[in-house]
Amino acid sequence: MRRIAALFGAVSLVTGEEQPSEVSDRFSDDQADRAIEYKINSYTSPEPNNSAAIAPREIPSGFELAGQTDSLELYIGEQMQSFMIKNKRTGYVWSSVPDEKWLKEEKLNEEWGSAVRSPFLLEYFDQNAMLKRGSYRSLGATTESMVPVPGGMKAVYAIESLGIKFSMEVKLENDSLVVRFADQDIVENGSGKLASIQPLPFLGAVRNNEIPGYMFIPDGSGALIRFQATHPRYDQAYEGRVYGMDYAIEYSDLWAINEQPILMPVFGLTHGVKQNSFLGIIEDGKYSARINAYPSGVNTGFYWVSPKFMLRYPYFQRTSKNMGGFNTFQANRNQEDRQVRYLFQSGQDADYVGMAKAYRSYLNERGAISPKQGSDGNIPLNLEMLGADKEPGIIGNRIVKMTSFDEAEKSWTICAGAELTICPSCSPAGARADRMAATPTSSRSVRSWEVRKGSLS
Repeated sequence: MRRIAALFGAVSLVTGEEQPSEVSDRFSDDQADRAIEYKINSYTSPEPNNSAAIAPREIPSGFELAGQTDSLELYIGEQMQSFMIKNKRTGYVWSSVPDEKWLKEEKLNEEWGSAVRSPFLLEYFDQNAMLKRGSYRSLGATTESMVPVPGGMKAVYAIESLGIKFSMEVKLENDSLVVRFADQDIVENGSGKLASIQPLPFLGAVRNNEIPGYMFIPDGSGALIRFQATHPRYDQAYEGRVYGMDYAIEYSDLWAINEQPILMPVFGLTHGVKQNSFLGIIEDGKYSARINAYPSGVNTGFYWVSPKFMLRYPYFQRTSKNMGGFNTFQANRNQEDRQVRYLFQSGQDADYVGMAKAYRSYLNERGAISPKQGSDGNIPLNLEMLGADKEPGIIGNRIVKMTSFDEAEKSWTICAGAELTICPSCSPAGARADRMAATPTSSRSVRSWEVRKGSLS
């Protein structure tokens, strides 16, 4: 069994038999029980071993070669409405438009039928400050000009009905695809004001589980949304703010579920584990960007993930002390260029661990991180323990014990025996000790926890 621990910036692969927990007897040595244990969130979900090789798509005759490097080729469709990227080493082809066979089977409505075939999605404010959405096709956009650039092409898109123009540059750089929006090329001379742009939203999109794999999103420490034929009914897509909320113009609803912070501007998608994948990195405009991931069943039957660049935000303008006012939006857009880079992986590197390695190399090449050479000081440790959870019972919910105070204390003892110095400031467990001590339990357990907590102060 292989257990994979992956953190962006540090990736470790540990191979070997898992040892039984020293502080829990929840699982027996029965093989079936052990299989269940490895499917919980503490472990990497087992990947299927019978995935057949995914056949590459054919590049239609209407696509023209616009740029190439030692490893990639970029093909552009009519009027720069669609793009294909071919891996020269493996022959695999990534497309910005889903397979035509899938589109026929999906029977999309007019709006989404236009969206999946468009090079971008956008949101805009109309003259009444109403936020509206559209795509290249649904808004009747045209490609005003196309100019070659090193490694690719630059197009100027015009939406005459809104008085909006902007450029999108698509090119290859070494082993990556770069999509760029220059702020100086944006023109807004009509009733519409740009709110957001999503480039190549359906790059690599998969219908249901027609291709095995998953989407990677940087939710908290990272999460995977696996492609499935049957799945829970999703009410909405994932939308995460890179680096969190902008409190100058946004506010958190008191009753809303707190978002896990996005600490790194990355996302990814896999076509067959250990076969093909890409990692997207938002380079410019990341401080006001979001990451959108749509599972199958939300609007379409496709899984797709993309960056969303915010140009303007809506807000409520108060006009009186009694909270009266009106909805409006930023008069001036955020003045910054916007760029996303796609790094492609294949073979043994085509999974989320390979994405982590690719991002680590990316940061290392740019001097953002450097290999740790060792330290004479203490390395911070974050130790969290789940005390209890609840599950549905015959009448209401019932509490399920997960970690007792004795087991928690034993964990601290094991850490101490390993010559680890742990302080409450490094571990949320220390900060929560008072609350845990208030939980009904034996007085001996409470006293032992407080003694342990006191010895670490």
